[in-house]
Amino acid sequence: MMHRGFYHTTSSQSLSLGVLLLTLSLFSTSFADPVRFSPERIILVGVNKDFAPLEFENSEGKPDGYTVDLMKAIARQEGLNIKFVFETWSNTRRDLQDKKIDMVTGMLYSKERDKMFDFSLPNSVIAYTLFIRKETPIKTLNDLKEKEIIVVEDVYAHDWLIKSRITSSIISVKDPIEALQLLASGKHDCIIMPRLHGLDLLDKLKITNVETTGPPILAREFCFAVAEGNSDLLAELNEGLFALQQSGEYDEIYRKWMSVYTSTRQFQTIIKYGVFAFALVFFLLLTAVLCNLWLKRIVRRKTKEIHQNHERLSQILEGIPIPTYVIDENRRVTHWNKACEFLTGESADKIVGTNNYTKALRCQRTYSIVDLLLDNVLKRRVQQYETVTYRESSVLSGAYEAEIYCPDLGIDGKWLYGAAVLLKDETGKITGAIESWQDLTESKQLEKQLIQSQKMEAIGTLASGVAHDFNNILLALMGHAELARMQVPKESNLNESLEQILSAGMRGKHIVRQILTFTRQADNIAEPVQVRAIVEETLQLIDSSLPLNINVQQDLQSDALALADATHIHQIVMNLCTNASQAMVDAGGVLGVQLSEVVIDEDQPALSGELIPGKYIKLTVSDTGHGIPADIRDKIFDPFFTTKEKGEGTGMGLSVTLGIVKQYGGTVKFTSETGNGSTFQVYLPISLSH
Repeated sequence: MMHRGFYHTTSSQSLSLGVLLLTLSLFSTSFADPVRFSPERIILVGVNKDFAPLEFENSEGKPDGYTVDLMKAIARQEGLNIKFVFETWSNTRRDLQDKKIDMVTGMLYSKERDKMFDFSLPNSVIAYTLFIRKETPIKTLNDLKEKEIIVVEDVYAHDWLIKSRITSSIISVKDPIEALQLLASGKHDCIIMPRLHGLDLLDKLKITNVETTGPPILAREFCFAVAEGNSDLLAELNEGLFALQQSGEYDEIYRKWMSVYTSTRQFQTIIKYGVFAFALVFFLLLTAVLCNLWLKRIVRRKTKEIHQNHERLSQILEGIPIPTYVIDENRRVTHWNKACEFLTGESADKIVGTNNYTKALRCQRTYSIVDLLLDNVLKRRVQQYETVTYRESSVLSGAYEAEIYCPDLGIDGKWLYGAAVLLKDETGKITGAIESWQDLTESKQLEKQLIQSQKMEAIGTLASGVAHDFNNILLALMGHAELARMQVPKESNLNESLEQILSAGMRGKHIVRQILTFTRQADNIAEPVQVRAIVEETLQLIDSSLPLNINVQQDLQSDALALADATHIHQIVMNLCTNASQAMVDAGGVLGVQLSEVVIDEDQPALSGELIPGKYIKLTVSDTGHGIPADIRDKIFDPFFTTKEKGEGTGMGLSVTLGIVKQYGGTVKFTSETGNGSTFQVYLPISLSH
C-alpha cells in the first residue's frame, strides 16, 4: 500500500521526469493489438457449488451468482468460449493448481496464494464475521482465546486462523452447512465464515438459534484467479472487468446480488422481464466489439512504425541508470530496463509481456501510479477509501509523482521516489504509460541520522552546562553540611538531618557524573579489562536485590578484553539489568545475560554502517517483561526520556549507556515486542592486546 510521505523535487528527481519527457516524444502511435483467445478454444472455469450469493448451483442445476454473472459478461465482452465446471472448493482449488482447469470465478487474494496462482484486479471484498449461538458472550476476536472455532477447510479463513494462533482448538469441516449444523446443535463455540454466505445458509436451513456478531474480523479482496503463468487469460479478464466498469454493467451485477441478497425471488422476476432488454444490450455490445475489431485492423497497418519506435525506446531505456518501465494500454509491460532488474531482482524475460510490474516492486499494494492514471474508476475508489500519496508534478505537465515505502523490497525495505506520465498518440488517445523509480533509502537514513545528531548535540551542550553549574551548587551544599556536622555535638538530633543532606548530595553528584558521561566530558581511564569478570561481579550485586519472582540466567562464554573504563562497563551492565528487572517487577520472569564474541563484516548491513569490521564482544541482556510500545521505541535513547513515575527515574540510563558504548567504538541494538519482553545487544571492540 502507499504510505504518506513528503513531496519535494531534487535534481535526481528532475532527471527521472526528464526521462519521461524524452520517452513521451517517441510514442506517436498506439501499441500493437493485444493477444486474443481463439473462439474455438474452450476455457474451463471452476465454480464453487456452495458459496451463495457469490457462486452456487441453483435449483435447475446450473451455475449462478454474482461472479458467474460477472464471468458471463466478461466472456461476452472479450469473445471468450467458456465452460463452467462444478466442484467443491477443495477440489476446485486443487484442479486449478494442477492446471486441470484454466481459472476459477472467485478466490481471496493472499501473498501465499499469489505464489501459486495469478490474480486479476479485485471485483469485490469478502468480509468474514463470527457466527455464534444466541446468548453466547463471544463478541470480538479478544473473546476467542483457546475457544473451539469451526472453519471450513482449505478456505482462506482456515489458513489465516492457523497462522494467527488465536487458538489451538480448530475444528475443520468439509462444508459450511456442516459447520452451521454443528454450532446449532450446541457443539463448539463459534464459526468464522463470510457474512453474506452465512446469513444465506441460515435462512435456507431455517436455523434460528445462530446469529452473526460484531464487526468484520477479516476482509480480503475477491478476485478471478488463473493458473500460474497464464498471463494472456489474466489480461483478458482485467480488460473485460475494466470495460464492464466503464459501461456500468459491473455496478448492475453488483447491486443485483450483493445489495439485497434476501430478495432472490424478486430478482428472478426482474431478470425474466429483463431478458429482452438484456438481448438488446448484448446486441449493442456485440456491435461495439465488431467496430472495435475493425478499428484495430487499421492500427495493425502502423505496426512497422511502432516497432521502430520500440527499438529506439529500448536503446534509450537500457542506457538510463534509473529504474524505468513502460506499459501499453492493456497494462502489459513492453520495456523493463537493467536498472529495474537490479532494483527488484526480476529479469526482463519474466516481466515483459505480463502485468506483474506492481508485484515485482513488492510494495504491498495492488496498483501502481500508472494504474491510477489509466483507470479513472480505480482512481475514484482509491481516493474514496484511502489517502493516496501521489500528486501532479510541478516539473512536467500531466505527470504524477510519489514517495512510497516498500517494506518487502531489499533486506530492510526501501524508500522509492516514483514518477509516471501517460503516453498518447497524435490524436490524443492513451497508448500506455511510463513510470520510473529512484532509491531514496540512503538519503532518508542520512536525513534521519542528521536530525538525531543535531538533537543529541544540542541536548549534550545544554546538559553539560547544567551539570557543571549544578555540581558547583552541590559542592557548596555538601561543604557547608560537613562544616556544620563538625560543629554540632555527636548526640545532637541535627546529625541525622546533616547525614540526609550529605546523602542527597552524593546522589546528586552521581547524577551529575552520569550527565557528564553522556556529554563525554567526564574523566575516564581506558585500559584493557576483562568484561566477563565485571559482568559476573555486577550480577552478584544485582541478584541479591532482585525480587524472588525474577530468575537470572547467565551464559558468559567470552574471556576477551575490551579497551574501556571498568567503572563504565559496570555502569552499562547495571543500567541494562535494572531496566530489565523493572519491566518484570509485577509478573516476574527471566533475566537473561549472555556474553559472546562475534565478527562484523561488510555482509551485515544492519551493523556494518555503524561498526568497523572486526572482532567484537557481544553483551546481550534480555527480559520477558511487558516490552516497549512501538510508538516510543525511537525515543528510548533520548536523554531524560522515561516512562516511569515522577521520582522513580531520571531517564538517563539508556542515553548514558549508548554514549559510553559509542565512546569506545561500539554500538547498542535492541528488539522488543509488546507483551513479549525486550532484548538489548551491546557491541564492544575486542582489545588488540587480547
